[in-house]
Amino acid sequence: MTKKSLILIFLPVICLLCQCQDSPSEGDAISLNRLLSAPEQINMGDYDLRLETFLWRDFMPMVDTSGNGLIALIDVIATDSSDIASFLEADTIWVIDGETIWQAPLYEEGGLHFPNYLIRRIARQGPYWEPHINVDVVVRIVDTGGNSWLLQASDQWIHRTD
Repeated sequence: MTKKSLILIFLPVICLLCQCQDSPSEGDAISLNRLLSAPEQINMGDYDLRLETFLWRDFMPMVDTSGNGLIALIDVIATDSSDIASFLEADTIWVIDGETIWQAPLYEEGGLHFPNYLIRRIARQGPYWEPHINVDVVVRIVDTGGNSWLLQASDQWIHRTD
């Protein structure tokens, strides 16, 4: 195999590893009260945005018996199917269990294409909270002009995969 072939094979893995080391900056700290007061729907003029989540801990047999940390998959959706993907981004997630908050950067996992009325992002390597509990999820939405909004999905279930 040539060096170029090896680079093309391992580049996606290297990029993923580098992304996992990033974390939101200290300036991203937001109070618990502000997070919990985030709306469950945002009006963006001609359309509304809402947040859907799927949260889980992976206990599949090939994983250590303690399982993997929390994984959060989020969809920011324009309720009327308006095109939002070109000018909005979801960059940070906060998952709240009582007084405990997990804050993490959100990433796009490559290779998949979604309709332009939704933004799908994922956060990995979360806390080892027990599955089968409800938590609140807040996501920060930013636009190309530097404006930002918080969007909440409350009472979200943490699933367990075995």
